[in-house]
Amino acid sequence: MTSAPIASIPSKRDVVTATDQLAKAAGNSDIPAIVVRGQLVDAPSCRLAPGQSLSGEDGSTAITFIAGSDGLQLSTDNEVCGVALHAGARGCRRRVR
Repeated sequence: MTSAPIASIPSKRDVVTATDQLAKAAGNSDIPAIVVRGQLVDAPSCRLAPGQSLSGEDGSTAITFIAGSDGLQLSTDNEVCGVALHAGARGCRRRVR
């Protein structure tokens, strides 16, 4: 008995270096993994799609959200790691490892 080979499903990830790229990638269910490179400043509030992950490329990765925004919003089965998140007085500051 032979079995058919199992097709490997490529994992698509987007590397973002600007706030507009982050806003476009967040919530896009066609992009399961978002990797942030560098430090993003004045990012708009964004919401991750179910199952979507957000990670930093290295130990200095940070996202600073626009003052008064809700910052990063999670939905279902999200993973966030290796990125410092900074929100204004309405939000909070978190370091996610």
